[in-house]
Amino acid sequence: MKINEVITERRQQKTEIMYHGTSTNLVRSIMKNGLLANPPKKTYDVDTYGASTASMGGVYVANNKEFAALIADEAVGTHGGEKALVTIQYVKGSADLDEDDIVGAISDGAKRVMVNVSNKAPNSRPDWLPKDFGTNQEKADDPYSGLSYPAQGWAVDQMIKNIDKASTLIAKETVKILSKKAQPRKAAAVLIKQMAVKLLQDASKYEDARDRWNAVGFDAFDTFRETMEDLLGKLMKQVSPDIADPRAESGSGARRIDRDVKFKGKTRILQIESPIGNIVYKDKTVTESNVQESMNNPYPYTWELEQEDYQVAAAPLPNDSGLDVTFDNTDNNWFIDFSVDFSQDKTGAGDEFRIFATVVAVIKDWWKNKFDKKADSIVWSGSKREEEGNSRVKLYKRFAQQMASQTGWKLKITDGGSADLFKLSNPNPTPRKKK
Repeated sequence: MKINEVITERRQQKTEIMYHGTSTNLVRSIMKNGLLANPPKKTYDVDTYGASTASMGGVYVANNKEFAALIADEAVGTHGGEKALVTIQYVKGSADLDEDDIVGAISDGAKRVMVNVSNKAPNSRPDWLPKDFGTNQEKADDPYSGLSYPAQGWAVDQMIKNIDKASTLIAKETVKILSKKAQPRKAAAVLIKQMAVKLLQDASKYEDARDRWNAVGFDAFDTFRETMEDLLGKLMKQVSPDIADPRAESGSGARRIDRDVKFKGKTRILQIESPIGNIVYKDKTVTESNVQESMNNPYPYTWELEQEDYQVAAAPLPNDSGLDVTFDNTDNNWFIDFSVDFSQDKTGAGDEFRIFATVVAVIKDWWKNKFDKKADSIVWSGSKREEEGNSRVKLYKRFAQQMASQTGWKLKITDGGSADLFKLSNPNPTPRKKK
């Protein structure tokens, strides 16, 4: 690891869980060498996918487990074997945005400018006219008559004639697009403009209007990837996939870690599943520190439903999922249930400690501000999954014991095999009125 990368990681204290999809045929090498930024054979290499799709090197990760599993499919296609998944602890701010996301943004920026300019095209031949409209002489005088969108062909030529202004507009539009899921630095706009200038210069070399239109409207992505790798590499360093607020979640874009990821350091491998679902490696040293960090950082939540005997709090989670904590009063006994996407099993999917911290925050809020303390008991269960070890079970018990100590209610824990049942009984329940 380079010295500047070490400094960056030491300055950054915020970590998140990321995933890397791979093949079971590569797991032996990963267990020995870690994830290599420049492995002997890449999943996306030039021979298999062509220059416009080939990886630029680095370890690619995403905060979406399902997306990583899709990439694992691609790895299986290249290397054989079955899908495997590597879970990584990632330091915010220590990676680049995926090059395809950046190139896609510049291509979209160029198209937006083209469409905006086309709105100023002369009205003598608007886009809605049929292709056979007018005389043969009119067609001969109009170089855009054969295009599906003649005004866009005219717009590309105007962009070429005003290349400095057009490339500046492309840079502005691209920064807007990137800012929705990343954090472009000031230098990014300068590099994007340079790439836009080269795109328009390349387009100007074509004699036919259709070819010039295609170069900007359809082929820009391939042009950027195949002919501007040096500029793209510099640009990637100027676009952080992580937003500025250290308390917030990272953006949804994939990340390229431009160095090896091994089993030590702040950014490191935490778990390997080979195939997916079968854990062959799990970091035993980070559990307590991860638990403490996560427990101090619950997800924001809101109360979605507040009825007398039924209340629901909800917290949006990464990857378009959601946590629900429900409180249901039946015969003066409150039953608490918490689930991710209506399943308790999913609460162990990589970020279980921060999710549990959110559950704890919701329950404490409910006890303090919404619960009248008159119930006979409060009951909840905690599922146990063998692959997660004892840390999760300890969390449930620790929280239940803290609640009992702080409230004075009597705690009973029943081992139900796949789940523990926790019951806090009121030492002074309020007698129910006879109906």
